[in-house]
Amino acid sequence: MIIHFWALEAEQGSYSTKSSSESSYPDSKQYLQSAFEQTKDAVGEWLGTTTASGALIHSTPSAASRPVLHVTQLGDSQILVIRPRNKEIIFKTQEQYHWFACPRQLGTNSPDTPDEHAVLDKVVIEENDIVLAMTDGVSDNLWEHEVVDSVIQSLRDAETLYDDQDDLFAKEMKHVATELVKAAMLVAQDPDAQCPYMERALDEGKLITRVQKNSTHAKSIKVYQLLEVNLTTLASWRQSVVPAETCTLSFEYPSRSNELTTATSQSS
Repeated sequence: MIIHFWALEAEQGSYSTKSSSESSYPDSKQYLQSAFEQTKDAVGEWLGTTTASGALIHSTPSAASRPVLHVTQLGDSQILVIRPRNKEIIFKTQEQYHWFACPRQLGTNSPDTPDEHAVLDKVVIEENDIVLAMTDGVSDNLWEHEVVDSVIQSLRDAETLYDDQDDLFAKEMKHVATELVKAAMLVAQDPDAQCPYMERALDEGKLITRVQKNSTHAKSIKVYQLLEVNLTTLASWRQSVVPAETCTLSFEYPSRSNELTTATSQSS
């Protein structure tokens, strides 16, 4: 519900296409605060919490070819911007925690609010950059270089799979999202896999062999239920973008008896 109100605030605010003056910039942090308050009013007693990550693309007439991504972050979900031509991450949000495995969040018994705790970043982007908005189900299971390798390889595969078809960019992005989810799922289902979550737990002195298996299983359930990967490609920037479909996927849990060869380790 928060994302519903957040989108409405953006549409009604300076981010609206009706307002494109040089001095008009989106205030995505304030949009989130307003969405948070409207959600509380709409649901009454609030049971549960949520993290929040969002990105709005904005440009002015004098700089239409150099749009700016306005990124708002609260918690441990993540926004990544990948530049395929350089095979690199040019921006990522920083996770926010109260303590290990307890991220900042909005909702029941949480002191966090967008006004006080959300972080706003501005990133200059270019044509063909890829923006990923993903839960910790991805970032806890895949290293950054694995995410980049997965995206680059999936883009190459999609060019062959969907050549000369309608809605090419949306289909490419859905393919990229699908392969990224599969890669995260395989790691999440492997009790012996090394991953960023395991490394952070070891740094905190929280993980031993027996707990590792339980923790990995719990994380796999979280991936299965909550993993969402939203991607947008700046395929043709003319004060607009081609949005990809939101890709919320579930899979039968695969065996990891063979080495993962799809998405995570392919590079050229």
